[in-house]
Formats: sequence, structure tokens, C-alpha cells
Amino acid sequence: MTTSPKPVDATADAWHVLRNRTFDEIAIGDSASLERTFSSQDIHMFALQSGDVDPERAVSSSVRDTTEAACANVLISAVLSTRLPGPGTRYVSQNLCFLGAVRPGDRLTVQMQVTGKDTANHHVTLACTCTNQEGVAVFQGQVEVVAPTERIERTRTVLPEIHPDAQGRTGLQSLLAHVAHLQPIRVAVAHPLRCP
Repeated sequence: MTTSPKPVDATADAWHVLRNRTFDEIAIGDSASLERTFSSQDIHMFALQSGDVDPERAVSSSVRDTTEAACANVLISAVLSTRLPGPGTRYVSQNLCFLGAVRPGDRLTVQMQVTGKDTANHHVTLACTCTNQEGVAVFQGQVEVVAPTERIERTRTVLPEIHPDAQGRTGLQSLLAHVAHLQPIRVAVAHPLRCP
């Protein structure tokens, strides 16, 4: 018996609860997408987090800027971790080709489609394409992940707003102003790496 490819559920409930698709539930041809307007604030936020803090270049219109490409690439992770396969997904590899510019104000659509499954190790291969509001491909390629084997459901986390408030401050600026008087705390971050 054959089944037709299934897009990820886009009902209102899907926005409040994150549900994964287990390896056994995923079929070749299943797809998911995410659409987002890419703002200069997104570029600045990523630049701050990555240490790439050249503000002139971060909002430039240069083609295939590394910070802009990395920001756009984050959209792939968002699809994988929230839609297909969803929570519990582990990255294995990706091979992307950046084809065009990503500029502030672009409306990006990332489309992911299952092209392969390996039952021996629960690996799922997905083709991915990202287009802008004009339908022009910004990047495309392939991603391989380990799909979860057990059902996971989580309440979606509400993230703080980063849009300007009444004083023209973003959520980040408001947060920084709120904690400005606090003493710094020494911390260390260790991130273990595990390769298959």
C-alpha cells in the first residue's frame, strides 16, 4: 500500500504545541516549510552572537555575505527542530550551495522535502531550497538528520519580543538596560562535540 506525501500540520494547534514526526511516520516526499521576513535586526543579532560585529558590512547589500548566509541557514534548523522531523532531531550533515544575496527586508521561504530514508540508522535525507519574495533561489542543497524514534510533544516557548517599544528600544536593548546595574558573573560554557 502506498501513501501520498504529507505536508506538516499547519493547524492552529500546531502553533502552540511542537510535535515531532518519528522515523516510522516519515515518508519519502513529506515536506515542511517556513517563511520569514529577514530584517537588518536579525543580521545584527546574529552578528552580536557570533562576534562578527562589523555594522557597516552587516547591513550591506553584498552578495553571499557570510553573516547573512549563516542567518538564512538558521531557518533550516528551525524547520528541522520544529516541523520535520521536529523535536528530538539530530543533525548529521549538510551540503548547501549559496546562490544569491540575502538582504534586509527579504521574505525568505525555506522548503524541505524528504528524499531518502535509511532504516539501519534512522537517517533521513531532505532536499532544501530557500527562495526570496521574488521566487529567486538564495540557497539549495541537502541535509541529513537522525529522525527521532519516539513521539515528543512540547509546549511551544514564547520568545521575548525584539521589536521596538514605546521608547524605540528593542527587547534586547530593554533587557540590557534592565540588567545594566548588575555585577558580571563569571561563567564557562563547554559544548561537547559528538560525530557519528
